[in-house]
Amino acid sequence: MINRILRDGGLVPPSLRGSSIDNITNHLNLSGTIQESNVRLSVIDDGNQLIHGVTDEAVREELCRLARQNNPQLQIRSRRVCDIVAYNPTTNSYILAESKGGDMESAVLQLQSTNTLLQQANPGAQIGEFRIYTSDSNYVRLNNMDIDNDALAGYRVDRNGYLFYYDT
Repeated sequence: MINRILRDGGLVPPSLRGSSIDNITNHLNLSGTIQESNVRLSVIDDGNQLIHGVTDEAVREELCRLARQNNPQLQIRSRRVCDIVAYNPTTNSYILAESKGGDMESAVLQLQSTNTLLQQANPGAQIGEFRIYTSDSNYVRLNNMDIDNDALAGYRVDRNGYLFYYDT
């Protein structure tokens, strides 16, 4: 169905018509957009609410507006925010989530920046979780790096699925 929508919508160049959906999404660079949308739906399915907006831009605008409302003197530089700022009414806490193909450092910085902005917009906001979603291939790579054999510094995923930074 997605293949038909992309093809009929004129998004697929003639050279890719009849290709698999994976080839098409990779060519059009849609895999990140699809991953982000799937993450957003998953977070909503878990009972969370996107009370500050659905897109990065909407979240940034709303958090900046609230932060300036709380402190009119606040100088807010244009900040990159994470993809998802979700509120869980059951736990009265927020989930900050970023969907990335492979750049873990950028994802961590976006989570930190969003947390700072959220605290300025909503002082005392409780963060329940910071999440980074990545592609299957990158997760396998991060999960299979053996610290003893791959002595390079960098991000890894432990046995419980938690991201950590290994520094040699």
